[in-house]
Amino acid sequence: MDERRKIAISAFWVSLGTLITRIFGLFREVAMAAVFGTGVAADAFAVAFRFPNLLRYLVGEGALSAALLPKYTEVEHREGPEAAFRMASAVFSVLLSGLIIICALGIIFAPQVIGLIVIGWGEGSARRILATKLVRILFGFAGFIGLASYCQAILNAHRRFFVSSVAPAFMNIFWLIGAGIAGFLVPTDGPRIEIVAAFLVIGSMFQFLWQFYWIKKIGWTFSWSIKSRLRDLIEVGMLLLPSLLALASHQINYFFDVLLASLLPGGSVSSLTYANRLLFLPLGLIGYAIATATLPSLSESAAREKRTELARLLSYTARSIFTLLLPIGLVAITLRYEIVSLLFERGNFDAARSTPMVATALMYYMIGLPFFGLTRGFTQGFYALKNTITPVAITAFGVIINIELSMIFMFYLDHGGLALGSSITGFFNMVFLIYYLKKNLPELSIRPILENMFKVGVAGGLSALITWQFASRVSSGIVFGPTIVTKLIQLCIPSAIYFGLFLLFSKIIEIREVVEVSKRIANKFLNR
Repeated sequence: MDERRKIAISAFWVSLGTLITRIFGLFREVAMAAVFGTGVAADAFAVAFRFPNLLRYLVGEGALSAALLPKYTEVEHREGPEAAFRMASAVFSVLLSGLIIICALGIIFAPQVIGLIVIGWGEGSARRILATKLVRILFGFAGFIGLASYCQAILNAHRRFFVSSVAPAFMNIFWLIGAGIAGFLVPTDGPRIEIVAAFLVIGSMFQFLWQFYWIKKIGWTFSWSIKSRLRDLIEVGMLLLPSLLALASHQINYFFDVLLASLLPGGSVSSLTYANRLLFLPLGLIGYAIATATLPSLSESAAREKRTELARLLSYTARSIFTLLLPIGLVAITLRYEIVSLLFERGNFDAARSTPMVATALMYYMIGLPFFGLTRGFTQGFYALKNTITPVAITAFGVIINIELSMIFMFYLDHGGLALGSSITGFFNMVFLIYYLKKNLPELSIRPILENMFKVGVAGGLSALITWQFASRVSSGIVFGPTIVTKLIQLCIPSAIYFGLFLLFSKIIEIREVVEVSKRIANKFLNR
């Protein structure tokens, strides 16, 4: 089967699993917004969740897969599947030991952990006391999610993408159940949010157990012994360390956003969190899904020293990500108030204060959506080449840029300036990654990628301009039935117009990726 077709099929299964996960995640966010709004409990939870969630980003959002998967593929190709499982088992032994130590330290030093970033919250403030309680509960989540991320890497190596991508749905389901119980049965916010945190830990446990069952089913066995694979373990560690530093840099960016937001008016932290979650809906569903599905093929091409094929797959990946994410980012910017109003405007989440704050953050985050996706896609190329140093250096430089830009923009745009700083940093990271990837892989042609960016930008920009005029002059005045129906119409009609116009302009200026997909869908429909 053609590698591009393999990637497309794999990306479909990743996207399907991610879609199921994100749907439950969206319901979860709606429930959290209704129960807690942008108040004290919401801010405390947003801060407390960042620390254990950092472990998920470090281990689960690419670092472990980036280090383990290329080596696992190499060992399996060279020595067979049993040797690959032994090597993977050695990694599991070290990971389990490390997670136990990290979680224990996090629980013991919870007050110091919280004090690192919320300098705007007084030591005896309600937000800070509650955040300290929550972080102690949530470090249990960190342990289970780290083990689940290991299972995900093994499953992805065997191309069981749906099984691994749907696993986080367990976490979201239990999180949603916890929010429902807290909202209906518990009268005060403090105990409410603690119940939510406890259910989140239970959900992460089931996320791990679901994937653990499947890696056992494909033949994985566990052994504490690491001596026989010590050399491989050291190599995985050497690859993992720079990957961890790169992803840690992304989280440092967010930590500084939270730190600076704690100096701004109340609700700024939770507004950034809600908007960030909306950002990750298309980013995870499309950008990260394509990048995740691509890594096994890229690693295989690199292991077989087929550099031209590797370059071709990277170009295809980049063009696919940008073609899909830029239009979504533009329509989200154009209809940001309609999106936030439909999803969150209920309960303690009010239209006068909460909606404008989240919509502002969403607009500035969505500017960087395609660049965040491309950054992930290009980084996979470095990982396949076993070069994890360059992405670390670029990301570390990006941290400096982000901090400086955020400190400047926050004085003019409040919390929106923090989101804008992150988006601009995403653009610079993408540019530097392309530049150095071209040096590492001269076979990579940049021109088709730039041509694609220009054409998609023109089509998306024209579509957004027309849709904005329609939304402001026509659809905003539509009132039909219950409020929820009116909001749905005010969002869906302009969205349909936008994507219809985008397809039309794509055909006129001949965006190859859009035209090819449209033809395939049309042919399948006509041949039925």
